[in-house]
Amino acid sequence: MSTITINAVNHLRILLSEEKFLFLGNPADEKLLQLFLHFTDYDIDKALEKVISYYKLKEKYSDFYAFKRDPKLHDVILKKGINTMLEDRDPLGRRILVYKLANLVYGAHEVHEMFQVDDLWLTLACDEEETQRNGLVIVFDLKNFPWKFLRSFTPYNIRATTAKAESLPIENIQYHVINYGWVVGLLVSLVFPFLKEETKNKIYFHNSMESLHSQVSPSALPREYGGDRPSPVQAKRVKEYLDPQNTRLSDLLSYGYMKKPEDF
Repeated sequence: MSTITINAVNHLRILLSEEKFLFLGNPADEKLLQLFLHFTDYDIDKALEKVISYYKLKEKYSDFYAFKRDPKLHDVILKKGINTMLEDRDPLGRRILVYKLANLVYGAHEVHEMFQVDDLWLTLACDEEETQRNGLVIVFDLKNFPWKFLRSFTPYNIRATTAKAESLPIENIQYHVINYGWVVGLLVSLVFPFLKEETKNKIYFHNSMESLHSQVSPSALPREYGGDRPSPVQAKRVKEYLDPQNTRLSDLLSYGYMKKPEDF
C-alpha cells in the first residue's frame, strides 16, 4: 500500500471516529475504508460522506440488510438459486451476479429476507480490489417471473431496495434485463419513478442473447444465455465463494450504527 493510500486511510479513520455510534471495526477496517476511498477517487471528504450515508441507509432499512449470515434463513434461500455469483469474471474484469426470478416462491419468505441474501454475494464482491477497479454486471432473468410477486412491489419495498442498490460503493455497475416478456412494462412503471436518472442510464433491456452479448461477453456467461460456460451449480458456488470467506463476511456484515444509550 502506497504512502498516499496509508495517509488517506488514516485521515478517513480519524474523521470517522467522530461518528460515535458507527462501528467499522477496532480500529476501523482498513480494507473497507479503501473501498470507499477508491469509490470517491480518494476524495477524503466525499469518502466520509459516502460511508456515513451508506450506513445511515443500513440503519434506516435495517430489515433489508443482513447483519450476519443466518444458516436457518439465508442458506435456505440460497438453495433456491434465486441469485448466484458466476465463477468467471468477464474479459473486462467485472463480477457477474445473475438473478433467476423464476426460482422465487411467493409466500415462502418475506421480501426483505430475500434481499438480505444479496448482501452475502455483493458484500464480498465489493471487498475485492478487482471488482472495485472493474465493476459489476447484474443480470435479471425474468423468464417465468411469478406474477404474484407484483404484490410485493409496495412503495416501501421499492424505495428500500432501489436505495440499497444505488448505495453500493462500486462506480461501474450495469444492469441487464433479459427474457422479460409482458411483465417488464409494468415493472418499469413501478420501479423507475424511484430511480435516479444515473441509475436508469445503467439499465439495458435485451430482446435477444445477441443483444446481451454486445454488452457482456459470452465467454463468462453460462450456455443457457448463449455463453461458453456451464450453468452454475448453486451449492458449488456457495461452497467455493461464500463458505471460505465466512469470517470476513461476518466482520463486514456486522458493521454499522450501534444502538445509542437512549435506545436501550
